[in-house]
Amino acid sequence: MQLISKMNKTIFSLLTLLLCSFVANAQVKISILEDDPSDLKIFRVRLPLWILNLSNHNLSAYEAKFGLDIQPSDKLMFNIDYNISVFERLYPSTNDGLEYINQPYIASDKKPTKSNYFNLEGTYFFSTKEVKTELSVNLKTSGNVKYYTMVPATMSKRVGIHLGFKKGISYYHMGEYDLKANINYNNSESQFADKSTMLQHTQMRIGLNYSKTTNLHLRAEGYGDRTNSGMVNFYADLLLGLSSKLDDVYLVTPSTNVSNTSYYRHMLINDYNDKTRLGFEVGVRAIPTVGLFSYHAALGRLNGLKGGPNGYLELGVSFSIGKNQKPRSGNVPTLFDSMPK
Repeated sequence: MQLISKMNKTIFSLLTLLLCSFVANAQVKISILEDDPSDLKIFRVRLPLWILNLSNHNLSAYEAKFGLDIQPSDKLMFNIDYNISVFERLYPSTNDGLEYINQPYIASDKKPTKSNYFNLEGTYFFSTKEVKTELSVNLKTSGNVKYYTMVPATMSKRVGIHLGFKKGISYYHMGEYDLKANINYNNSESQFADKSTMLQHTQMRIGLNYSKTTNLHLRAEGYGDRTNSGMVNFYADLLLGLSSKLDDVYLVTPSTNVSNTSYYRHMLINDYNDKTRLGFEVGVRAIPTVGLFSYHAALGRLNGLKGGPNGYLELGVSFSIGKNQKPRSGNVPTLFDSMPK
């Protein structure tokens, strides 16, 4: 019985392989409905799914980022974001841990608030080049197997001026940074204590945006209408610091004479520490016109303390919701045969 069962499994596997081979070699008649990247219009709403912020001043396991991606024409592109840190301060938090009276530390004198920022960006594309390429088009999915075909198509490669404005407030963990203040607290154990405050920052961004765009719509005989449409943007920006302000802090030290007692000293720090005026950000953003997900990654340096913990790496995926663009009416279909894979 075991031998018969093994033979049956072998025969089934061979039949499946032969069937897949037959399907792979069957031609599919393709009708191109539209292949014009310059006609792509975008209006997509982004809702948070999962975003990770790996900064060395505010490690955050989950960021809630809401946004809009708008392209009204081939020359203009706009992105709007509002981001709030939900699971942040994964470093030792000195901002809301005042009950640890036996540990000296420095923390903001303001009530703790969630880090957040607003970001507005725009791109004017001054250069466009269309190239011929082959695009992968999904025909169907059966279980874990995807059937697709390669179709000759047009890709638009654009270069544009990228401008923007960003304003926010961030939890700013400084570790043992050599912080200056209006009072001399050096030569004490507080000098080496864990330090933090809140950083209010405003930047203007200027840089370049390189975009790769496709807008292919087709009809595959036996599979219906299919598309490969969307864009991927690569950008590199200088961040010009318009303002950068550190909240004043409390220096908390335990009493050496009275148990369970700490002394609070107010310290002014914003005007006593140099800050950087230049930062940078490089990143990539994938924007679909069909499908539910958009992706982005950004590496940068904030305008904070000179020599301070200003680096960050942001990785994320968002829900992207919008009306899927349909091919223009009146197009004359281009017919050819394609081989699914």
